[in-house]
Amino acid sequence: MNQTGKKLSAPLQALLLAALCLLAYLPGLGRQEFVGTEDFRARIAWEMAQSGEALVPTYYGRPILTKPPLHYWLLGRTLDWQGRRDPAAARLLSVLALAATVAMIAAAANRAGGPQAGWLAGLGYLLAANTWKNGANAEIDPLFAAFSVAMVLAWWRYLEGLHRNRAWPWALAAGVAGGLAAMAKGPALLPFLVGLGAATWWLRKKPQPGAVLALLLPLLILGLAWPAALQLADPDLEGAIAESAGKAVRWDGKAILKTLLYPLSLIGASLPLSIAAFWRLKNPGRPLLDRYLMATITGAFAMLMLSAGKGTRYLLPCFPLLCLAAALRLELLAASETFGRLIGWFCGLLALAGAFWAGTALPASGMVVLAALVLTGWVLSRRRQAFPLPALILAAVLSRAFFTQVYVPAWEAGEDSLEEAVEALDDLLGEAREVAVARLETPRLLDPLDRRIHYFDKPDDLHQALADGARFPAILLRWKDPKDDPPEYRSIGLVRIYGKTFRVYLPPSP
Repeated sequence: MNQTGKKLSAPLQALLLAALCLLAYLPGLGRQEFVGTEDFRARIAWEMAQSGEALVPTYYGRPILTKPPLHYWLLGRTLDWQGRRDPAAARLLSVLALAATVAMIAAAANRAGGPQAGWLAGLGYLLAANTWKNGANAEIDPLFAAFSVAMVLAWWRYLEGLHRNRAWPWALAAGVAGGLAAMAKGPALLPFLVGLGAATWWLRKKPQPGAVLALLLPLLILGLAWPAALQLADPDLEGAIAESAGKAVRWDGKAILKTLLYPLSLIGASLPLSIAAFWRLKNPGRPLLDRYLMATITGAFAMLMLSAGKGTRYLLPCFPLLCLAAALRLELLAASETFGRLIGWFCGLLALAGAFWAGTALPASGMVVLAALVLTGWVLSRRRQAFPLPALILAAVLSRAFFTQVYVPAWEAGEDSLEEAVEALDDLLGEAREVAVARLETPRLLDPLDRRIHYFDKPDDLHQALADGARFPAILLRWKDPKDDPPEYRSIGLVRIYGKTFRVYLPPSP
């Protein structure tokens, strides 16, 4: 390691990488319109901020109890501070969470393997395909990942100092971070808590009972605070939409293909770092952090497999942990000339493919960021046996250079506009100023209609309201099956968005 590398402390390196993350994402944060359910989360957060509500998230006034309110509350404060609810404002919280995650794994890698490992862990995660696609989404997952990673790394710091009297505060910190993760995404934390237990057992560590209590007590208090508060405030929230029961385990034959997405996502979206992360190393005298991380990921993955069909976003905390483990293993693998050649050829192919696709799609701000990353790789290459490290970084940069900005792929920019769909729906709804909506979590389609929205989670809920005597001037729902058609209402037209069918219904003619 050169002298410059020795002088770079873990906190300073973490701050530099966090700043690089902000530099990479902030210039193009609002270039892409809302995608997926980003605007759904933003709408809920905005309603909480406007009403001053801190306990019950709402969507068009209907209580939404599918997720705890921490993310909505923080996002609402962020939107209120900026005074707007556009994509750039909604994604800011996620970018800050991403920067914190990058800083944490870089600091951990620096402590265990030196500054070079810190650069690779931070840059590797920042350049991973999954990060570019999901890392800055205005969703719950980036914040959940930051808290989960903090829990895993804090517990490791406790295990490192297991026999020291000053180690127990790290166990407490792990419990608080886990509790905050639970307040953001509820039971989604459970697989990673199981992963911690699996890793602790695998490494034959025996935590003190007081430390286990310090971990579990704040986690349980924070994790159960919201359900307990709801029970005290109103045990029967009228019209609330809650998480469906009985779907925690959904293993069946039809779910096999979806379940296979888990390992494929972990490996593919972390290339090329996953090559090293899954390389089994067991050398005497080495830090055990990489083995602890892989055991945690394996334990979490095994439990996530039970909920076949869940989106790969539930894996988001695994990716930074995987990049951190890979960085530490590369420190040892880099000394192998054969491994260096293999990685070099692999990275050369990636770089060639990236150069072919680059063209002129990258704006000036993106070029500055990529130039900084390439320069970092050149500095690292001063040590001969470290050749695989800058090669990995350079290949990752070039292979993803066809992105118009770190977040927005060229083929997606400008393709998510709903302007034509809004105009078509506005014409179909005519003079109706109130609309019942079912199975539609898309405020970017509903808000521009400038009509009062009555929201229902499922067509069956809407049908029940109609059976109870409710009447609406118009109905809009995402149509899947003839049984979704509301009784006595007539379909007057449809709009197709992202391959999905939305139908408009009006009452029978008088």
